[in-house]
Amino acid sequence: MSALSVFDARRPRPRCTRDRLLRLLLAITTAGFLHAAAAATIAVPNGDFSDPGNFGSIGGGVIGGAADDVPIGSGPWLGSYAGVLGLLAPPTLTIGDGAAEISGLAAANILGIFDNGGSFSQTLSQSFETGKRYTLSATVDAGGSIGLGLLGSGNFGLALGSGGVRLASTATAPPSLIHLQPIGGTTYQLTLMYDASADNGPIDVELFCEPQQLIGAELLPHVTFGAVTLDGTAINPVSGSIVAVDPSPQSATVGEPFPNALAVRVTDVDGDPVPGVTVTFSTPADGASAVLSSQTAVTGDDGGASVTATASTVAGSYVVSATVDGVDTPATFNLTNLAGPPASTVAAQGDGQSAPIDTPFPVPLVVAVADAYGNAVEGVEVTFAAPPDGASATLSATSVATDANGLAQVQATANDIVGSYEITASVDGVGTPATFALTNRVDEGTTIASGSGNHQSASTGGTFACALRVVVDDADGMPLAGYAVDFVAPDSGPSAMLYDGVTSGESLRVLTGADGAATVNAIANDIAGDYEVTATLVDSSAPAVVFNLANIEGLIFRSGFDEACTSLLP
Repeated sequence: MSALSVFDARRPRPRCTRDRLLRLLLAITTAGFLHAAAAATIAVPNGDFSDPGNFGSIGGGVIGGAADDVPIGSGPWLGSYAGVLGLLAPPTLTIGDGAAEISGLAAANILGIFDNGGSFSQTLSQSFETGKRYTLSATVDAGGSIGLGLLGSGNFGLALGSGGVRLASTATAPPSLIHLQPIGGTTYQLTLMYDASADNGPIDVELFCEPQQLIGAELLPHVTFGAVTLDGTAINPVSGSIVAVDPSPQSATVGEPFPNALAVRVTDVDGDPVPGVTVTFSTPADGASAVLSSQTAVTGDDGGASVTATASTVAGSYVVSATVDGVDTPATFNLTNLAGPPASTVAAQGDGQSAPIDTPFPVPLVVAVADAYGNAVEGVEVTFAAPPDGASATLSATSVATDANGLAQVQATANDIVGSYEITASVDGVGTPATFALTNRVDEGTTIASGSGNHQSASTGGTFACALRVVVDDADGMPLAGYAVDFVAPDSGPSAMLYDGVTSGESLRVLTGADGAATVNAIANDIAGDYEVTATLVDSSAPAVVFNLANIEGLIFRSGFDEACTSLLP
């Protein structure tokens, strides 16, 4: 909401002297808040002096005439006049195109008494409310230096009233309720405050140039009113809402401050600011979060409170909330911690495997890129390189961008030369590349045999006592490391969930270790019956190993237990 009555100096300035006419010109502009926090600005109707519907004149006339409570045009503006012994002619108030003019005010020496006054005012549709403070404000260009001492005897001021009775005036109010603040040059901000102790009825707003008892008083040569606003705010406001001043999402690199403070405004049910209340800011206890300059802040006169935030070392998005007692809905801020520049590369998957010559390696080569705090870095180009000669591999790509998880992968195919070698994955700015040790092999005579876990029973939903273990050997019976073995359980009916210590599923691909063994645990599903789990050596003609298992409902003692076997699970 914005005030409608605002006066500005665009015309000749008024004068109030004992022997000269007063001409008070006030040009209308668009109004704004006196204070940005004052949500209860009260509109002054018909305050647009450029509106032809408000044009007109009142007052004037013969000596001894009067012009009390006469409207101007279609507006609620009223002119009033107080003369001496009925001998002074009333002033004239004229609203024309963009200006309001008071003319005809004069101070005359009648029997040694100087007394003359004129003003213009409005009665608003809004009434005074008990427990509210009303603030009437205007800029005043006096054409010279002024002080509070001149307000009681000078020729300018502000007033609030009701029913034709003045309740507060800059000429009579205590200094604590009047503020006169220099703005620049000869312009001042004049503010009048009035605390309503009762519902006094409709509000009268008055601007006046009313010299009284002026013998010996210094009259100001120039007075111009502008930027007139009226606000009504609770004297003792109670928190009704808390909102983020700028709720736009923000982001910052881990460990760095966010660009904008986390600012909130607390208002009462009327939208007026609530000063002096404590706002509590809360951040996530773990994961992505922020370090705040303070966990609490006290609202100022404008109801505002703020803290600054610095991104923690964990990347991710999260919400910071701000709460105040008595308000159920908090203000929230959506923040994102961005990963820093790449600082490390790690071979996440595919290291240490082998494949027959001219055959794709069973597991892709996956590299993980992280910042200095271990956060995944997205969108970084990773360059993969294989040896240019000898045992090597053909790569599906030589440059791959990391995904949202900081991962980049390629598929490698063994060339036709037997031997071991390394594939490197490097990132600009990171000194040490990730490496993948690969071996191109010949599979003639390679065998796969059961090591343990065949012919077992387990209760439905229970874990089989022995892990399912196979061993891969070459033609000479030597264990082969890095060979891929596919374990597959039935996808329906009686079956088992397979688990290799990291991942689980009805089918798993496991690489043989240094002992040539590949091992999984089996957990019976909830369907009783017999079934088979197979273990197949990938890219080999060697026959699959079959494990015969049984799920038995209510089984207490599991059969087929081999004290020599070990389980992956504790």
